[in-house]
Amino acid sequence: MAATPRDRGSTTAETAVALPGLVLLLAMAVWAVSAAGAQLQCADAARLGARAAARGDPSPLVRAEVSRAAPARARVAIGRDPTTTAVEVAAPVPPPLVGDLRALEVSARAVADTEPGSGGPPAADPLTAAPGRSGGAPPGAGASVPDPSADGAR
Repeated sequence: MAATPRDRGSTTAETAVALPGLVLLLAMAVWAVSAAGAQLQCADAARLGARAAARGDPSPLVRAEVSRAAPARARVAIGRDPTTTAVEVAAPVPPPLVGDLRALEVSARAVADTEPGSGGPPAADPLTAAPGRSGGAPPGAGASVPDPSADGAR
């Protein structure tokens, strides 16, 4: 079909309108994949930390191990009691484009049984993050840690 003078340039105009939308869609897809990857890193780091803390490793060593496995700018919190140990890792995932969008926050929590003879809770576990990272206690830290079989986190 031959283009009429009235149709000339319409393809260029349609492409100019659609292209920014496609770029935005692609950026959102990249952000979603980044968030999923950061979530998996948080889960792996939390499990690693819970196992190490349950063995009775010192908190600075646990934080160092978790920091190596966690995404950048992750916050680490450790909670221990005589029977269970919990580690929570949370990290921001910034948007791929500059704008008014806030970073997504992904997190994971792992709970492990404290091993007998590991000394139970440390005398002075400040529940602060590793150097260069901010942090705090996981929800419920200082109180007894919930039964790991209740939430399926292992």
